[in-house]
Amino acid sequence: MYTNTCNNADAGKAFFDHQILIFGEAPGGATSCAFASEGDSGALVVTNDFTCPQAIGLVFAGASGTTADSDGIVVAINPIKTVLKQFGVSLVGQTCTAASPIEQQIDSATRQPAPISDALRASIEHVRSVKEAHAHNLLAQPGVVAVGIGGGNTPDAAALKVYITEDTPQVRNAVTSEVGNGANVSFRVIGGRFKAL
Repeated sequence: MYTNTCNNADAGKAFFDHQILIFGEAPGGATSCAFASEGDSGALVVTNDFTCPQAIGLVFAGASGTTADSDGIVVAINPIKTVLKQFGVSLVGQTCTAASPIEQQIDSATRQPAPISDALRASIEHVRSVKEAHAHNLLAQPGVVAVGIGGGNTPDAAALKVYITEDTPQVRNAVTSEVGNGANVSFRVIGGRFKAL
């Protein structure tokens, strides 16, 4: 739900396509935390590479979390390429300086992209086609607030992630009836609909 004026009650619905969802997680992954809060809309999200951070996108919306894995706020960001294209802007290349040995140890995990197997790449494309075919109908179902693509049951499989406000048999049946056997479906409960931050 989005408001059509400042400080007003919820006024309408908007459909956003190809967003990135971020679930706040404290360092070490032991507990959840809020990644962003009210007033953070427009904040730049970057990689956690200390020597040469790269822009990922801009914060624009969030939904409160209610479960152990989404305590805090689920944040939606607009991918940076989409933002730059919308405004007709391009980034100028940056030469990053060499990291010190200690910095290399700290952020070495962020420097190398995770390898994607051919099986996983094929699975992602299959789930993407299912998402494209069914997303609008799924979002029309009561209780469904977002549909995305994420990790599946194995390292080589993707899943259709369906974000719901309440985990009931009715919601699950509506989703599985719409999708059929087209893709592995994974449900995740969040606290409510997305609102502008």
